[in-house]
Amino acid sequence: MKKTFSLVFALILVLALVSCGGGADAAQQIKAAFTAPFEYSVSTPSFGFDYAKTSESAVMVLNTPDTLKGLTVTRDKDGVTASYDGIVVTLPEITVKKLTSLDMLADKIAAAIDAGEYTLSEENGATVLTFSSGDDVFTVTCGEDGVITGAKATVAGKTYEFAFLH
Repeated sequence: MKKTFSLVFALILVLALVSCGGGADAAQQIKAAFTAPFEYSVSTPSFGFDYAKTSESAVMVLNTPDTLKGLTVTRDKDGVTASYDGIVVTLPEITVKKLTSLDMLADKIAAAIDAGEYTLSEENGATVLTFSSGDDVFTVTCGEDGVITGAKATVAGKTYEFAFLH
């Protein structure tokens, strides 16, 4: 009985350490999930989009609602552009903060984790990593299975929430 208990306890400990809830390991898993290149399908209360990031750019292609389907927003070293059906327009980044705030999170999360400038907490069985950059605050939620489930960015006083679809 004592050996069985020890074995079960050891298994539980190992699972806790390799899931997203394992402290510094959780932060490293989240960092890896936001290290380019990567692709995610993301949903907000207003629209859904596919988000792809490389070391040079981030591309967000809207897929809902139907009226915006196919609109592509690209953020790179030259700024932000929106394109649709062959028409390309340069935009001030402030006009698309709802999209680019997620990319800002992806750009800044590795440095925050490397510097140890983040907090980890647990909320409803999920691990929550929070960090700030100036006045902006970013939060990433990781489910029990170690998969990113959501993010929140408070940029210039406005909060944007993102659900990651799997």
